[in-house]
Amino acid sequence: MRTLLLLIACALAGCQSGHLGSFADHSYTSRETAGSTALGPASGIACQRYWLYLIPAGEAPSTQTALAEALAQHPNTDFLANVTVESRASVHFGYLDDCILVEGEARSFAKNEAKLDRESEAH
Repeated sequence: MRTLLLLIACALAGCQSGHLGSFADHSYTSRETAGSTALGPASGIACQRYWLYLIPAGEAPSTQTALAEALAQHPNTDFLANVTVESRASVHFGYLDDCILVEGEARSFAKNEAKLDRESEAH
């Protein structure tokens, strides 16, 4: 009985093969954000499936992958504002999905830069 409990504890301790990580390189822009244009909500998700709740399949969920997916939802997206990062586990019969979800508001400097270019050409 003691051996069985030890085996179960060891198996469960190795279930997590990924983590939220850091996305600080994408969360700061040195430009003034007040002149940016809102493009709409954006979200990205990265998941890994665990068969029989223990055996991972595919790559570990990645914050960077979910963030890249969110940034790609709208053309000309320069950054995301009001970002949230969540870790979700969805349990099903025989497997579970471990996911990282990134949500935020896509914003762009493109329209603002075009306006500044037209103003500088007029002078």
